[in-house]
Amino acid sequence: MTYLFHSSSQPPDDATVDKGHGRLEVREIRVSTELVGYSPWPSLGQVAEVRATITHLKTGEVRQQSHYLVTSLTPDQATPNQLLQMHRNHWRIENRLFHVKDDSFGEDRHVLLRRSSGTNLSLLRNAALTLLDGSSRVWGPTDYKPARSQYLSARPLAALTRKPSS
Repeated sequence: MTYLFHSSSQPPDDATVDKGHGRLEVREIRVSTELVGYSPWPSLGQVAEVRATITHLKTGEVRQQSHYLVTSLTPDQATPNQLLQMHRNHWRIENRLFHVKDDSFGEDRHVLLRRSSGTNLSLLRNAALTLLDGSSRVWGPTDYKPARSQYLSARPLAALTRKPSS
């Protein structure tokens, strides 16, 4: 797909600028329908390239990365801006899930002797995350999920208690 987007002089179809966490992030998206009907990919609607330029404000270090998207959504169903937002939301979900599993549950710190132990613990953590999505007598639906997981890590039996009926 890189040949579709090889020209850096091609203006982006859309762009976003975000500043936070000591970084300035510029994301540009270029979208193409040139592969529709040509590619054997079933139901291909469009392809896109997202180029991110990330500048660390303290050091001035600049990092660039490119991601390529394939979607069955046609240009009538998803504009370049909508594709860019879907791409951002996908990573937001991934980052929030793994942040909770790694930081709050300490998944990366565990040393296990058997593969099945890791699988079983991962299933238990996923079940706990499902419980964290709901409401409880301890937290409400607006409480921050990492705070919920830290509470549950400190008091695992709290997950087994029922919310009192009102």
